[in-house]
Amino acid sequence: MSNVVSPAVIHYPELNQTLNGRYQINEILAARLWGRTYFAKDLRRPSQSECIIHHFKQIPEIPNYAEWVRSLFAKEAALLEEFGTHEQVPQLLACFEEDQGFYVVQEFIEGRSLSQELIPNQPWSDEQVVTLLREVLEPLAFIHDRGGLHGNIKPDNLLRRQNGRLVLIDFGSMPQIQREWMMAYGLKGDLMHGSETGYQPLEQLQGLPGAASDVYAIGMIAAQALTGKHPTQFQIDPQSGKVLWLPHYEEAIAALNRGLIGVVNRMVQWDRSQRFSSAGEALEALQAV
Repeated sequence: MSNVVSPAVIHYPELNQTLNGRYQINEILAARLWGRTYFAKDLRRPSQSECIIHHFKQIPEIPNYAEWVRSLFAKEAALLEEFGTHEQVPQLLACFEEDQGFYVVQEFIEGRSLSQELIPNQPWSDEQVVTLLREVLEPLAFIHDRGGLHGNIKPDNLLRRQNGRLVLIDFGSMPQIQREWMMAYGLKGDLMHGSETGYQPLEQLQGLPGAASDVYAIGMIAAQALTGKHPTQFQIDPQSGKVLWLPHYEEAIAALNRGLIGVVNRMVQWDRSQRFSSAGEALEALQAV
């Protein structure tokens, strides 16, 4: 069984509790200082179907935290509901607030993560990478066109269903809201927990993610697939701001696809102004490859 993140053997008081009188927590999939991700089942459905619950906890150190966040939470939940109408995004099943914080209930996706397909030192063909880019950029363009962003793109958060389609999971918008409030009040914690080194550009590391940040993450995944090297193995040219992934590609494959190189190079520019501004713009450039 593949879940949002690799399950950890952790013992928390939430286990086997029932949320909202409906959702029984069976497993803790991820734990942050002010957040949890649960694997649960819906007791009100005859099938007791499985689901994923993201729990965003109250932060008592921030005065009137719940009041400030409530409207933002409602807005983000509405966006997730709209995103879930795309077949490559989990459906939003419910959202609610209880004493312990805010909860988002999403469809459980059965599948395996892309990280299982990206095997070190085993480069993909150009055709495979073009297909990968198209598969991920299409649903992401749907999200960007509606004013949203994923904010947490990495191979672990791309699940391949049994029908072969990739699904975008574990959106980072609500954790980002928590991070912004904690930074505003000078609070420290595991703010970047859940992220993975190498897939986030400078502006996202500074707490200012945007649509172009998602583009960068996908571009790094493409470079990883083309070279068989993890993004942490790529250097950044301090003069040009370019990610130096291409030398690894030239070592891996003799016949270079100049069109694909151009697209990936622009996706992974360290300078956001030199990058594609959205997934739709990157997808349009990809059509020529």
